[in-house]
Amino acid sequence: MKRLALTLLLGLSAFAVHAQTPAPAEEATPAVAAEDVTVITPAETARLDNGCVRETGTRLKRRDQRGCTGSPGQSYSRADIDATGAVDTADAIRKLSPRATVGRGH
Repeated sequence: MKRLALTLLLGLSAFAVHAQTPAPAEEATPAVAAEDVTVITPAETARLDNGCVRETGTRLKRRDQRGCTGSPGQSYSRADIDATGAVDTADAIRKLSPRATVGRGH
């Protein structure tokens, strides 16, 4: 019985030591070349419609020149939301898009 307990104790201590060793550092991913980045100026932003949903956190190539994802939806700028005069975001969304359904956090 003591031999089983000793074997179990040694096995668990080896596991604990292994669990505390740091993982090897991952190699850094290369930065994206400047020519791959689409820069949208404020003048171009005003020209674009709010029906264009843009993905800002990906390295995948975009299918369309405007930078839209192709997903349905609308996007609103801070100026759009401020122009509604609403106090909270839910009321602003309701004013901007009457078809939108915004729940009241239950």
